[in-house]
Amino acid sequence: MIDLSKEINIIKTENFETYFINTNLDISIEDRVEMIKDCIRQHNRRIVKVEPPKHFPTIKIDQYDIFPIYDKLFSTFVEIAKKYLEFEIAPWSGRNIWLYFNNKDFECNYGIHDHINKTIVCIYYLNIPKTENDNDGCILFYDPEKIKIFDFNPKTNDIIIFPGYLKHSVIPYLGEEPRLSLVMELEC
Repeated sequence: MIDLSKEINIIKTENFETYFINTNLDISIEDRVEMIKDCIRQHNRRIVKVEPPKHFPTIKIDQYDIFPIYDKLFSTFVEIAKKYLEFEIAPWSGRNIWLYFNNKDFECNYGIHDHINKTIVCIYYLNIPKTENDNDGCILFYDPEKIKIFDFNPKTNDIIIFPGYLKHSVIPYLGEEPRLSLVMELEC
């Protein structure tokens, strides 16, 4: 059994060991509202660029100069990761943040996958609406054989960090209000 109330967990199974870090960020309501507005604006701008309008479940955030909160968010990810993990960021790593926008009209379902080309993955949950089904939007984690080892049901302002090789999937969220998460990755 995994105690997800702890900030860091070392997860061991018979043939597999990994880590999972989770905490809650104290981001002001004003900064969250600005990020939510910007994420929806970027999503809407991306949809209208294509004929016919098409949903893109992931959008690269490119507003660091306009909204420095994104830069602060990425720096917080690095600080939390460094608190528990020993690593040096590769010079080519970059500071990429990807927006995942989904609701009943824009479902985001990638199935079981990993981020094997990245060393460390972070997800910040910007807006997680309440749903009738508590499992909507739950993230499931698997060992290399795709056997579920644990799940995490995020709340707004949660941040999780895990290795890029850790396989995971997300139970679809089909609510009205947009569910917004920001994914950040590091190469070390």
